[in-house]
Amino acid sequence: MVGGSLCKAHFSTDGGQTWTLIPQGTGGSFDVFNGFLIDNGYLFGATTTWVIRVSLENLGIEEVSIQNATYSEIKIYPNPTTDILHIQMESSDKFQNTFIQIADINGKVVSQFTSMDNEIDVSKLPNGIYMLIVQLEGKKWHQQFIIAK
Repeated sequence: MVGGSLCKAHFSTDGGQTWTLIPQGTGGSFDVFNGFLIDNGYLFGATTTWVIRVSLENLGIEEVSIQNATYSEIKIYPNPTTDILHIQMESSDKFQNTFIQIADINGKVVSQFTSMDNEIDVSKLPNGIYMLIVQLEGKKWHQQFIIAK
């Protein structure tokens, strides 16, 4: 069971701007999670209407080693987001020859760009977990992010 003072699970309906503790024993409806993401000490799960956040520490998980293709050259924020995803690269001039795709949790490409600024409007995409794919100079980076409105 999730929620209450022991587990400290929270939910957000505004992209992670505010989080509300889920009281222990809460239930009664059924939502399907689009996917899960572990980031910054939390386990996030996204449905079409809300996002849940559970501290890994509160689940008794002290350390998580995730092997994915993320690099310090590219950072995205805020994560979760509601409308604008900011992309930070080591060098801002690299955006000129960059190919960027956004794929849903099933791997289907839902948006793509050939060059852009350092932000992407994702407001028209539904809640869920997505993969940002950045291709530049023969390299490819992947970074997961959550949309939660």
